[in-house]
Amino acid sequence: MNQPFKLFSKNPTVPTLGLDSLAAQALDVLPGVTLLVNAVGVIVYASHAITRSLGWRTSDLTDKSLLGLFPAADQQKLQTLLASQSAAPAATVLAQDLDIQVFNNKQQVIKAKIFVARIDWHGQPHTCLSLRFAALENLELRLAREQAQEFKQANENKSRFLANMSHEIRTPLNGVLGMIDLLASSPLNSQQRDYLSSLKKSSRYLRALIKDVLDFSKIEAGMIETEHVPFDLVEVLSAVIQSFTPTASAKGVLLQLDPALSHKNYIGDPHRLSQVLNNLVSNALKFTASGRVKITVSSRLLMTTEDLCRLTISVTDTGKGLQPDQLAELFSEFHQTSKSISRHYGGTGLGLFISKELVKLMGGEISAVSEEGKGSDFFFELPLQVAPDDESRDE
Repeated sequence: MNQPFKLFSKNPTVPTLGLDSLAAQALDVLPGVTLLVNAVGVIVYASHAITRSLGWRTSDLTDKSLLGLFPAADQQKLQTLLASQSAAPAATVLAQDLDIQVFNNKQQVIKAKIFVARIDWHGQPHTCLSLRFAALENLELRLAREQAQEFKQANENKSRFLANMSHEIRTPLNGVLGMIDLLASSPLNSQQRDYLSSLKKSSRYLRALIKDVLDFSKIEAGMIETEHVPFDLVEVLSAVIQSFTPTASAKGVLLQLDPALSHKNYIGDPHRLSQVLNNLVSNALKFTASGRVKITVSSRLLMTTEDLCRLTISVTDTGKGLQPDQLAELFSEFHQTSKSISRHYGGTGLGLFISKELVKLMGGEISAVSEEGKGSDFFFELPLQVAPDDESRDE
């Protein structure tokens, strides 16, 4: 094997400085190679990582000139840095992520990045060099990518499993709700009816939670598909109003519909559109203690040759409203504007995220504006093709 540093002999006139055991142990466990060099360029300390990374023993390097570790092309870089350290104050960074090449113990050239700083050690100026090697970084990066891919695959498998289980989960729950309705039509005393009412509310709440989780899993797994069928928009809107009227009446909140439509029949996905609208109206009623919730609908013809319209639907309420910082994360998954809201109102925090993804799948956009204490306005736009009146069908 070639002997190291033939061009640079040991300098007996400059004493080397040993590190205390604690500092040496700290440097030795770091993945990068750490070298301490005195004022005349002699290595006074080399961390044990030099053996793992380059094959040198620390005794091969101690008391040898630093420049012998590097090819001639890179020695000038180091000489410039070493010369500048004498005029620099202590704890000054002289170079960071500087590309350089270094010899291993077989005199092979290895690419590295070097960090150089000026320090004081026992009252004398020294240079601290830290070497990071591309091969090690690439290995760490590859391992990190593999771990991320494994996590992603596991997450996709989970989402796909839940999405595939959708029917198996919903069917027995719907059976439970059906039996509750049948039981409610039978002769019961007042206490039994109270029990049954609580059971029905809990079952419906459980069904809503399961529906959100399953829809979220389908979105994650890319298993949500949209339809393109003729439908009557007025019927969809009226069904939403009808389903939420009892809730609004019980709270004393006025539920209004203001359709300003040039056409009533469109081609799109009435089920997904209704799902988004149900989410928005449900949220609006949940956070509105008094006043009103209003659904406003308008359409504008974009392309007369293809009868393409831009449909705009907004749900405006007079509820508690939101702060500006709450709006920023409003459509994120599992988001609740505060822990107190989650405790008081319940829910998964998935409704708005699911709505955003469904609107995106239908080619539209959803947004919101709000002011604390003055209510909120959630609105979404969809490009829909106008359908002839006789092509609409009941959903």
